[in-house]
Amino acid sequence: MPIFNTVSSELDAVNTMLSVIGEAPVNALTGALPVDVAVALNTLRETAREVQLEGWHFNGEDNYPLTPDSQDSIVLPPSTFRVTLRDPDSRDVVVRGSRLYDRANHTYTFSESIEATVHQLLAYEDMPEAFRWYTTVRAARKFQDRTVGAQELHAFTREDEAAARALAVREDTLIARPSVAKGESTSFISGWTPGQTLRR
Repeated sequence: MPIFNTVSSELDAVNTMLSVIGEAPVNALTGALPVDVAVALNTLRETAREVQLEGWHFNGEDNYPLTPDSQDSIVLPPSTFRVTLRDPDSRDVVVRGSRLYDRANHTYTFSESIEATVHQLLAYEDMPEAFRWYTTVRAARKFQDRTVGAQELHAFTREDEAAARALAVREDTLIARPSVAKGESTSFISGWTPGQTLRR
């Protein structure tokens, strides 16, 4: 019986995806990749982004200081897709590109720091294991549909995906409990990638 003593990697996920279309596993994701491997990796990363855009506890940071730079602009950390102010009534601020924009004063200029909840896109290996599994199952189903499409080869069903999502939601709820217990709450005020539907 195999002993699993490490969390999953992108390579593990891609090999799971290859298995659903009957392809042999690969040993690495570097160099010139076969077409199916490249498509699987792109699908995995696309799905990881899609999953994280919903905005979870694990990829959010509370009380994150956003400080103006030397030009009085607040440039967001890389991969930031959402900024949430604890007191949204105090100012009308939105995300535009990689900076914050003050809609009330029609300017990118800020004279002081802002504390907010910031959500960022993380690498696959930085996601909790339950979310890696959910992402893998979802990506494998999409990958199989795109490359082969035959239902008899559909190794992961929508029921499998729903079960994996339920596990991920439970995991996120468990790690979020300390913040809920402290009464921390925020109100969403700004941005995410256009075209995405956010559901919880």
